[in-house]
Amino acid sequence: MNSQIYAAIITLLGGILISAMTYWFSKQRELEAEIRKEKLIYYKEFFESLSGVIEGGVISRRTPKICESNKQSEFICTSAGSCCC
Repeated sequence: MNSQIYAAIITLLGGILISAMTYWFSKQRELEAEIRKEKLIYYKEFFESLSGVIEGGVISRRTPKICESNKQSEFICTSAGSCCC
């Protein structure tokens, strides 16, 4: 009888551990996906600016999309369109 109780406790703890690990790893993957999405915004803005420079165009002095999308982050955007940390 004692061994059955120990087996049940070990099974219960194993189930809790596996579910906690699954939750942790899924949250990590969601965080990584969010970071990739944020990086994509930066890369698009960078390549738009780079293509404008290569074509000889003038870069507009508007507020970059990066600043508009990160108002809650550590970036401080000025009216001239530049961002600083």
